[in-house]
Amino acid sequence: MKHHVCAVILAAGKASRMGKMKQLLPLGHQTILEHVIDKTLNEEFSAVYVVVGYNEALIREQIKRRDERLHWIINPAYEDGQSTSLKVAFEQLKARYDHMVLFLGDMPCIQSKTINYIYEESIKKAINDEEPFILRPTCNGINGHPVFIGNFFHDVFMQVEGDSGLRQIINQLSNCFTREVNDVGVMLDVDTIEQYEQMKEFYENRYKKA
Repeated sequence: MKHHVCAVILAAGKASRMGKMKQLLPLGHQTILEHVIDKTLNEEFSAVYVVVGYNEALIREQIKRRDERLHWIINPAYEDGQSTSLKVAFEQLKARYDHMVLFLGDMPCIQSKTINYIYEESIKKAINDEEPFILRPTCNGINGHPVFIGNFFHDVFMQVEGDSGLRQIINQLSNCFTREVNDVGVMLDVDTIEQYEQMKEFYENRYKKA
């Protein structure tokens, strides 16, 4: 049985704590969001969807990546929290795909081997389980991304509100699993200028070692 899996990148927020559009901040020779998009396009997802809201026209203009698998979803209700981005993605995609791998648009440092591992572990589970489930990586016991959302066509995924939508889903599901990985990138996001500076240093050190 072939499993149809899409990647969804959440990048609709205003980044109010940051004070500037973190999606378009430079990291090396690309923006933060471009790094995330490239990581997903380098994998064998059926398609990649980027959910945008705040300044969506500017983001789409600035992102130069062109690929037939790359699509944009506009969330006009982005100010009502992250759950609105989840809902619009679920509504538009649940009839076309079995599973979704959820990425955040400000987490560009996840390693490809981690994405592959979470994908493979989740497909193993999906082969024998038609119930909705979630599988995500942990690093040093801390939950991270990307999050594999299995059988997401079930209505339970529409019952989310506010800015903690994923957490609400996890609290409702009995089938939630984690896999420990050796990849601190699963935890590194950007909410403040200080975190951005730390991410740049982390990225530069990794690039130099590579």
